[in-house]
Amino acid sequence: MFDLKGGSNLYKRIALILAVVSVLATVLTGNAAADVVVTASGDPIEGALVQLVDYPQYNDTTDVNGNYTIPNVPIGTYLISASAEGYATNTSSVIVSDGATTEKNFILDVGFEVSIPWTATTGGWTTPYVIVNQGTVNASVTMEYYDQADGSLVGADSMTIVPGASKFAFREWITTTTDGSVKVVSNQPISVIVDQMKPADTTFGAYSVGSGGSTQVFIPWTATTGGWTTPYVIVNQGTGNASVTMEYYDQADGSLVGTDSMTIVPGASKFAFREWITTTTDGSVKVVSDQPISVIVDQMKPADTTFGAYSVGSGGNTQVFIPWTATTGGWTTPYVIVNQGTVNASVTMEYYDQADGSLVGTDSMTIVPGASKFAFREWITTTTDGSVKVVSDQPISVIVDQMKPADTTFGAYSVGSGGNTQVFIPWTATTGGWTTPYVVVNQGTVNASVTMEYYDQADGSLVGTDSMTIVPGASKFAFREWITTTTDGSVKVVSDQPISVIVDQMKPTDTTFGAYSVN
Repeated sequence: MFDLKGGSNLYKRIALILAVVSVLATVLTGNAAADVVVTASGDPIEGALVQLVDYPQYNDTTDVNGNYTIPNVPIGTYLISASAEGYATNTSSVIVSDGATTEKNFILDVGFEVSIPWTATTGGWTTPYVIVNQGTVNASVTMEYYDQADGSLVGADSMTIVPGASKFAFREWITTTTDGSVKVVSNQPISVIVDQMKPADTTFGAYSVGSGGSTQVFIPWTATTGGWTTPYVIVNQGTGNASVTMEYYDQADGSLVGTDSMTIVPGASKFAFREWITTTTDGSVKVVSDQPISVIVDQMKPADTTFGAYSVGSGGNTQVFIPWTATTGGWTTPYVIVNQGTVNASVTMEYYDQADGSLVGTDSMTIVPGASKFAFREWITTTTDGSVKVVSDQPISVIVDQMKPADTTFGAYSVGSGGNTQVFIPWTATTGGWTTPYVVVNQGTVNASVTMEYYDQADGSLVGTDSMTIVPGASKFAFREWITTTTDGSVKVVSDQPISVIVDQMKPTDTTFGAYSVN
């Protein structure tokens, strides 16, 4: 409970109680000094941030009993929020009156939070994103939109998503005058994919976004040569100003070619360009922050509207599976490996046939610390498509380019480490000229029995199922069209072996194409 008293003598106490699943804690209120009482299902939350939304200088963090005090708040009506890591933010209105006392209680539900670094409505861009409810009950989802420049909250929206269903959201629904980040919070587990679109010239990229931010991120490749540019966007997910440094390394020898820095206020996002430091070298970037950050990268060749977008994670891995690399049908799939370690990385690549999982060849390379190298399936085979297992004795990050040069079809995505036995794809489409094939690779050591459940976007109803068996090392395409051609929506992919999945968003009539990986 908190107590508010207007004027110069104002005190406020808020108790934040964990609500377990759907059981609400009981709060007993009495006089101004009343204690907070919870049921056996809840406890006070220590270290939660409570602040006035529009005047964040009025803030405090809760003590071990869930209480805090904010003195000397001027008379008026305010939005006040309570937030803590792992919980959904609770925002409410409060009136501070002269000489009066106000009582109010907050309950924080277990929350799942995703930060989208950049959504745009200006310059011909639009950035719709899709949220899928992975939970078993209705998801209450809130979206907070922040201004890119100053991190100010420019509006909020909310939606309810039934289990299995997915919904689109647009920044335009709230504001058409600002670009910036979005904080998506749900009381159920969610997955989010983002489309970056400039419809006038069919520029299109797609990427998935994860949950928690990181304080160190490696970008495998940024370019300034050959007509390429690789801007990236950093969002500050923390509660204080983020001091961010960027170290630029040469792709060839891993030498440090320059550094840059910026300060990002909470909620704000900023673009960065390699060109600000060097226009003569391509290579990796190490981004370090004293606050949690998320980063998305745009790969662009403006002369022919080649465009791809991907998100990058934190720590590197010593084993990475790439679900699909191709050399046939006019496709090529170069990928870039960056050495995040402190000594030379010995990297081996095993190429598997998509059809039968047979090993069709191996390759190896040494990468010095900080350097990144391209690899092509064509170096080993030009007759098979399929997966790649990349193994290193140092932590690495990998991004993949899917390219069909003849028509400038281009997509980019990052790949993580270990596979999962359950993957949610937020959106697959068969209507409006769209198709959304996805590729499943078996990372296990025995045959994988994989089932796919297709849900309707609108109501979350199950519209059909499919199944496949994938031998170890092999990867297989799947299409929603095999089950239904009348509904769009999410897919739940379940396997008895660890799998990785990448998704292609395609509109063949105008070569619109994007690719992303899902965890």
